[in-house]
Amino acid sequence: MCRHATITDIFYVAHKSLKSKAETYALLRNFISNMAIAAVDSDIIISALELDWVDFEDCVQYFTGESVDADYIITRNPNDFAGGDIVAILPEELLNIIAPE
Repeated sequence: MCRHATITDIFYVAHKSLKSKAETYALLRNFISNMAIAAVDSDIIISALELDWVDFEDCVQYFTGESVDADYIITRNPNDFAGGDIVAILPEELLNIIAPE
């Protein structure tokens, strides 16, 4: 399974929950040791501009995922990615995939 994420979004959500910059940084360091970071380049931005989805950021994330053959897009709004070929799932669904009970 390819594991890619938008690290700025992960930082935002984690920091909002942890309320500690040091704890959030430690979490991110642990997280990225198990994940690959995908680059956003001009080709991805141009593709996103040409597709013209309602949410530009979603479109950039989609094409970034496509560039690395991502298995999933993890989002609180899976319907935002309904037009794409990458399966969009909720964070809870990812937890069930990577750490089933």
